[in-house]
Amino acid sequence: MKINKLEWDSQFFNLNVAEIFLEENQILIDYEDFDLIYVKSKSKLTTLPSTMTIGFEEERVEFIKEIKHLFTDNESSNIIFLRELDSFNKNDIYQLAFESGKHSRFKKDKRLNHRFHDLYSQWIEQTITKKFDNNLLVYVENNRIIGFITYKIDETAKKARVGLIAVDPKQQGKGIGKKLIIEAEKNCLKNNINHLIIPTQLDNIAACSFYKKIGYEIYEIINLKHLWKK
Repeated sequence: MKINKLEWDSQFFNLNVAEIFLEENQILIDYEDFDLIYVKSKSKLTTLPSTMTIGFEEERVEFIKEIKHLFTDNESSNIIFLRELDSFNKNDIYQLAFESGKHSRFKKDKRLNHRFHDLYSQWIEQTITKKFDNNLLVYVENNRIIGFITYKIDETAKKARVGLIAVDPKQQGKGIGKKLIIEAEKNCLKNNINHLIIPTQLDNIAACSFYKKIGYEIYEIINLKHLWKK
């Protein structure tokens, strides 16, 4: 069992933050050096150290799709790679980022949610500089960003993983989300990546249904907890 200190999270939240993945039948021991531990496991934890308490928990599901061909009949001139924020109204994409995180653990954990907006703004800004995800596609209409998707390509694993995705609530139901995902899939294929992974919450029924409808299937379900030092 190995615990990894998360330097970025620790600095951002001004806490000692770590992450650990529990294998089957492993028991979590006490780690007094950390204020917060993200615990990931295939099965639900039944016992906790007496010095820790649960601040948040969810079942996280990852969907995956094997990308087999280019979607040449789905060209969209509305979708572009965003290289710098100065090209558009920054507030548009920040608001979309907040929309993408409305089910986020960083919003639902009451001891972290005071930094939610700062965190998701940073996610956008650091994706532009390729420190978080390394691709940011936006859907533009009338010179406004009304949808976006971020994803990170892992050339070693030959997989890509979506970080954030959102469409302006007033523009939903028009197929914009699907177009963004297809554009991401096309870019993956061009980079010799043939699998795209999209994470969400198992209880986010609408998102799960949408991903299944466009050809994604469940790849993995992980139990995720935020354990805080008492």
